[in-house]
Order: sequence, then C-alpha cells, then structure tokens
Amino acid sequence: MNLNILSELKGSYEFLTKTEQIIADFLLNNPDKFTRLSIAQLSKILSVSQGSINNFSKKYSGKGFSELKLLVASCYAKTEPPFSDIDKSSSMKSVMQQRINESFQALNGTLEINSEKALSTAADMILNAKRIEIYGVYQSGIVARDLCYQLIQLGIPASYVTDTLMGAVAASMLDGDSLVIALSNSGQTKEILDSVEIAKNCGAKSLCITSNKHSPLADICECALFTTNSGSTISARYNEVRLSQMIIADTLCSYIRSVIDESGKRHYFKLEKILNSHSIKND
Repeated sequence: MNLNILSELKGSYEFLTKTEQIIADFLLNNPDKFTRLSIAQLSKILSVSQGSINNFSKKYSGKGFSELKLLVASCYAKTEPPFSDIDKSSSMKSVMQQRINESFQALNGTLEINSEKALSTAADMILNAKRIEIYGVYQSGIVARDLCYQLIQLGIPASYVTDTLMGAVAASMLDGDSLVIALSNSGQTKEILDSVEIAKNCGAKSLCITSNKHSPLADICECALFTTNSGSTISARYNEVRLSQMIIADTLCSYIRSVIDESGKRHYFKLEKILNSHSIKND
C-alpha cells in the first residue's frame, strides 16, 4: 500500500510554513486539478515561486514535482469531501455523527501513513526492552498514561512521565536496556526533545509518535510512527490526534499480546485476576 500523501499533509499542516500552506491548501482542496497542472501553471495560480514548489515536492515525495503529482493521483480518489464545522443550530445527533465521521477519517489516515515495517519495528523495540519510559504532556500525557497501563497489564515494566521537569531527570537514569517512547503532536516540544536526547546519551533506544514527519523528534528517534487528522475543523484537530495516538498504542499492545511468551501470558492473566478481585460480585 502506498502511504497516503494527503493524509500526511492533513496531519502536518499546522507545522508548514506559510508558503507551504498555500501549496498544501490548493493540493488538498483540488487534488485532481493539481495533478493536471505544470509547475509553471501552479506557480502562476498561487503566486508562489517554482523553487518553493520544487522544495515542497522534494519534502513530500522525496523527489520532484512530477513524482508528487503521481503520489497525489494515487490517493485523491480515496479522500472524503471536507466536513462543515458545527454551529449552534446543529442537533446533538448530527454533532455525534459528524465527529464519528471525522474520527474515522483521521484513524484511517493514520493507518495509511504508517508502514508495516515501522509498526513491526516499534513492537519489536517494546518487546526487547527491559524498561520502558513514556513521555507526553498535555493531551499526549493522557495517551502516555494509557499506554503505560496497557504495557504493565502485559507484564512489561513501564512508567510514564507527564511532568516537563521530571522528564529529563527520569531520562538520566535509563540505560542501554531501556526504551523511551515520546508522544508529541508537533514533535517540537523542547522538554520532550531534551528528555529523549538525554535518554539516547545514556544508551536508551527511542521511539516516537508524532503528527510532524519532518520534526526534530522524528529525526532523532530510531523509529517514528505518525498520526493524522481529518483536516475538517480546527476545533477537532487535537482530539483526533489524541485518538490517532491511542489507536497506535492499542495496535502495538494488541499485537504484543498475541506474541508474548508463556511467562508473559501468565502475568497477564494473573493481573486480570487481581483487577477482577476488586469488582463487586452479585450472588
């Protein structure tokens, strides 16, 4: 499966320069027309230099404008029309339906932009680590905690850090048998970057989940997984990214659950028994 360039652009849109956003806006709103224009024609329509279009093309296709058009052509038929934003006249049921539709598009985009190789590498890194620390702040902190609990339930030693100052302190105590998992929508949060750098200097492996493929975080981590959003409304963007982060976390843990050894399985069912013992049973 080709990775969906349109999903990638939606996910990283807020991190583009103003010139890149002008090109991206036209591409996302007119993918069919984009594929039929020459670089000179596009430059004239957008009042953007051909050099800027070339740089944009290299960034997202790895090559040039012609290659970018081929990627767009292979993807645009699968895209859904943009949704309108919610207003005060919307019924609650229509709001729910819209959010379901947008969330589905975001999750499907996340599926498309992550390769089998990257997902398998991430799962192997988790399985081979003796200690895992997960870093995330704000909404990513919610996912960091959820991922940590899922790993513990699988018998994998894990902890999470959502305090920006404690990240660096915790990272300084890792070693070559450790794995740090960093969650950041932008991939540019200074405290997260600092913590990962410290962990790497201690010999720890590094994995990140971010929306920004061209971010400093994606560059410094050995393995990077990516989230996206539907691109339909600004208000829903961060919630969709959180859901995309969670589906990646759930995917990794579901896969790991299927391959853990017998001791891991014993721990998993033992923990289930402990948790169930705290439930009130009806006679």
